[in-house]
Amino acid sequence: MPIFFSDISIENGFFARICVGHDTLHEFVYNVNMEWRGFGGKLRELREEKDLSREELANAIGTSLANIGRWEAGVHDPKIEFVVKISKYFEVSSDFLLGIKDEI
Repeated sequence: MPIFFSDISIENGFFARICVGHDTLHEFVYNVNMEWRGFGGKLRELREEKDLSREELANAIGTSLANIGRWEAGVHDPKIEFVVKISKYFEVSSDFLLGIKDEI
């Protein structure tokens, strides 16, 4: 089954991205400015600040490209070992990544 994406405006500048494929349905919520929320948003922001591809980050921390995509989209959360690897790689606290503290 092919994968289809559709963006739907909801409210307050937020959109829902609907992804249908392989008999699954996922919603990814982000705002117009692409200020992603939660762990996945922070991961994507850090990755893009370093101008890294998902594949480069996956290789650097020893995971798959698919995992990086799932984490950024908020479909899955990483195991704690990857939270630690990511925080060390980007030199940020795990508390920041997990939303416990706002400062890096």
